[in-house]
Amino acid sequence: MKDSISIAYSILKDSGELLTFDVEIDDQNESKPPDLIAGENEKWARLDNHQCQHCPLTPSEKFHCPVAQRITWVVDSVQHAMSTEVVECKVTTPERVFSSRLPMQRAIYSLLGLLMATSGCPHLSFLKPMARYLLPFSTAEETIVRTSSFYLLAQYFKENSGGEADYSLAHLGTLYEEVSKVNEGIIKRVQSRSARGDADKNSIIILNSFAQILSLDEKVGLNSVAKSFI
Repeated sequence: MKDSISIAYSILKDSGELLTFDVEIDDQNESKPPDLIAGENEKWARLDNHQCQHCPLTPSEKFHCPVAQRITWVVDSVQHAMSTEVVECKVTTPERVFSSRLPMQRAIYSLLGLLMATSGCPHLSFLKPMARYLLPFSTAEETIVRTSSFYLLAQYFKENSGGEADYSLAHLGTLYEEVSKVNEGIIKRVQSRSARGDADKNSIIILNSFAQILSLDEKVGLNSVAKSFI
C-alpha cells in the first residue's frame, strides 16, 4: 500500500459543464483539507456552527469542524445543482477507473462519503479503511457487506494487538448510530446555506440512510444479504 494516494472525481453534466475534485489521502488515511478563505465558508465550517451534540472536540483544539472543512468546496460546487440531474461520473484511483451514468446526488454521495470518512472526525475514524479501498457507487447490499467485512477484519487486527475482539458485531450498530448523528449535524449545516439546489443535502441524506440500515439493528441489515453466504 502506498503511503499516500490521490483519488480524482470528474462529473460531466449533459450541458457540457465539468466538475472535478481531487482528493489527496495521506498515510494516516486522512484527506488534505482545502484552504478556507475568510468569509461565509470559513464561518460555516467553524466547529461551533451547528456542532454535533455528541462531538468530543472543542473549539480550542479544533477551530473548524473536520467534516465541514473538507466538504465546503463540494457544497459550493453543487449548491445550485438538482439532485435528479443525470450526469456522467468517473472516479480514478491508483489501481483502476470507475465510471457510471447516474443522478447527481449519487455521484456527490460517493464523493462526500470519501471526504467524510477521511476527515479526521473521531466518530468516522473506523470508516477510514473503506475509504482507502474505495468502491464508488456501491449499493445498499454492497455497503452492508463491505462495512461488516471491514469491521470483522479490524477486530482480527485488534485481537492480534492484544485487544478484545467483537466478532459478534455487537458494537457495529452503535458506531453507526454515531455516524447518523454526524450526518444529521452536517445536514443542518448545509441547510443553513441559502441556495436553490438540493443535490448536496440529498447526498448526505443518502449517507444517513445507509448508516441507519445498520444502526437500527445490524442483524436486520445483515439478513438482507444472508442468502448470498448460506
